[in-house]
Amino acid sequence: MLSFMSGRTAVIGAAIGGLIAVGCLYFDHRRRSDPNFKNKLRERRRKLRLAMVPLDEIPEFHSQDEVRTYFSQEVQMGHAFLDGGQIQEAILHFGRALSVYHEPQQLLSIWNQTLPPGIAQLILASRPTLGQGVFIVRGDELE
Repeated sequence: MLSFMSGRTAVIGAAIGGLIAVGCLYFDHRRRSDPNFKNKLRERRRKLRLAMVPLDEIPEFHSQDEVRTYFSQEVQMGHAFLDGGQIQEAILHFGRALSVYHEPQQLLSIWNQTLPPGIAQLILASRPTLGQGVFIVRGDELE
C-alpha cells in the first residue's frame, strides 16, 4: 500500500508540475506576442526614471542658529505644501528637517500625533534615502 501512495503522489506531483510549465509557456507566449509589450515596458521604465528625483544637498552649517533656522524653514515649507495638498513635496521638506534634527525619533513621535495619519510613516520611509542624499521615489508618478 505504501508503494501505491508514493506512486500516486508522484503522478499528482508530475501533473501539477506539467500544468505549471504549460501555464508559464502560455502566458510567456501571450506576453511576447503582445504588440504593445515593449511600449508598456518602456513606459513603465520611463515612469520609474521620472520618479527618481535627485535630492538637494543639505547645506553646511557653521552654527547651531543656522541649523535651527534651516529646520524651521523646512518644517514651515512642509506644512505649507501639506496644506496645499502636495504631499510628496511636504514629505521631502519634512524629511530634510528630520535629517538635521538632533532627536529624530522624538520628532517623528510628535509628527505622528500632529500630522495627518500616515504622513509620519511616509517621512520615515523616505528617511534612509534622505540620509544618503541620493534619490527619493515619488510614488504618485508610478500610477
